[in-house]
Amino acid sequence: MIYSRTRNSLIATLLALGLLGAGGQSFAQSNSGIKRDQLLQIAGIMGAVHYLHGQCDGKGTQIWRDNMKRLIDLEKPAPEVRQTMIERFNAQYEVQRQRFSKCNKKRAKEAARLAGEGERLTAEMVRRLSD
Repeated sequence: MIYSRTRNSLIATLLALGLLGAGGQSFAQSNSGIKRDQLLQIAGIMGAVHYLHGQCDGKGTQIWRDNMKRLIDLEKPAPEVRQTMIERFNAQYEVQRQRFSKCNKKRAKEAARLAGEGERLTAEMVRRLSD
């Protein structure tokens, strides 16, 4: 199922960020604005998936909100970055809520697109941190 792929991709992102952040400097605290921007993009993707997952895989599920909290806990970003992450999560949730009112192929395509974007960002972040 596409939503399972999205979920697995973004969970892998969280794990990669958490493992890398545990070694010292967190991704959000690095001195690169590019890295911070990528982290904010991940927060937005997670917000979008939170809506898509909740509407198609069961109302009331909080897995993506919980994953967002975990990401913030792992990264320990500066207060302004933390606030921006939360704002991106909520904004992208709202974008998806306005775009999709029911489960259909269009929504499934969007979930797949988000999974691919999450995978791309993860690979890029891991590459940059290992340089």
